[in-house]
Amino acid sequence: MLMNSEEEEYENEQNITVICFFPNNEMEDLKQGLCQINDSVVFHRDVESCITFIESIKKENIFLIISYSCIPQILSHIDIFRQVDFIWIYCSEQEKYKYFFHEDLNIIGIYDKFHLLFSSIEEQSISITKQFSKWTFYDEEDYLKRDLSKQSNDFLWIQLFHNVISHFPRNEQAKNQMFETCRLCCQGNNTELQLIDEFQRDYQSNDAIHWYLNNSFLQKMINKALQTKNIDQLYRLRYFLGDLIENLAREHRQIVESGIEDFIVYQLDKLTKYEFNYLKENQGKLMSIKRFLSINHDSLSSSLRSPRKSTQGVDRIDVRFEIHCHAKELGDNLIFADRIQFNKEPYQKQILFDLNTTFKLENIQQDKQIWIVRITAVNDGRILTQKYIDDTHRQIESLSIPVSDHSNITLSSLRGGAQR
Repeated sequence: MLMNSEEEEYENEQNITVICFFPNNEMEDLKQGLCQINDSVVFHRDVESCITFIESIKKENIFLIISYSCIPQILSHIDIFRQVDFIWIYCSEQEKYKYFFHEDLNIIGIYDKFHLLFSSIEEQSISITKQFSKWTFYDEEDYLKRDLSKQSNDFLWIQLFHNVISHFPRNEQAKNQMFETCRLCCQGNNTELQLIDEFQRDYQSNDAIHWYLNNSFLQKMINKALQTKNIDQLYRLRYFLGDLIENLAREHRQIVESGIEDFIVYQLDKLTKYEFNYLKENQGKLMSIKRFLSINHDSLSSSLRSPRKSTQGVDRIDVRFEIHCHAKELGDNLIFADRIQFNKEPYQKQILFDLNTTFKLENIQQDKQIWIVRITAVNDGRILTQKYIDDTHRQIESLSIPVSDHSNITLSSLRGGAQR
């Protein structure tokens, strides 16, 4: 995604924004190289617009690439630019630049060749991306024989969070806190603030799936908080999250009663090399996704066609996820909703999986120009969660500490896991 400063706010799944401050021009080679590393690249020609954009970024990591000639302007606004996470300086003529250091700026280095600059940026990007990967894995080998009370990882964290959030009361205080949190997260975005007005006026607990599927501000807030394990933010959204989980369970019961069949859903995606290799390294492991997974039913037919052309000019790997769901066998252990009425778009059907849905990454195979990622929905997540709670109970009992209920155990586990 290549953006100008005038474009509207977007959802940045990589949690990285790359800003280029080049007053004189925008170099095409620089654009193309950066777009291959990161989805979001923004160019600024004047320092004021650059500062305004930096101040608007609340959560993302900021990568700043500047021309060597811009150093005086950066130093004259040091209070703003010290907020930038990483700074790279580009100077095309090596003999013109000197070593530069400032204790308040995190300057990675000065580069006169694009390939060295890109290599440094990509290295830092991969380090950040590892922290916010949209998938989390668990090696299931002999887990039933191990003491899980001493383990902490993102896979268990997602399972435990789902358990805990359903136990909190959804009262008027929680509801008001949800609306306040939405407004704080969307400050300055008049379009989304108007949607939040509508949300506060019209929201009913039975409509949670509809609101989640059709309102980007809710999806962005929830997905980002889940990816970053922001437990305080998620707690403030407990009213909606509890409703959404409850709605999914209710709709799923209706689907089961109507006579469900096993099915396969497909989703096309374009992955970075890092994301693709990360999947390949974890074949055979249990897998969960750090969001409520939503898939268009239309993708069943479109996925079987030739891969889409990239709209970003980015060299990415085409993959087709095949998600096999043995719905009869798993029953209530596979919670999802599949109803056309939740969507604003007519005739478009979506399937929405519950947050704690567990999959197994079976294998990855190439079919002509596309890679097929075969995934199967499984029940191991619930078994692991219960074993973790049981092992933790035994650990606490061995220390003669009284245990009131499992939600207290899991809440403390969540907070501990979020700090790691």
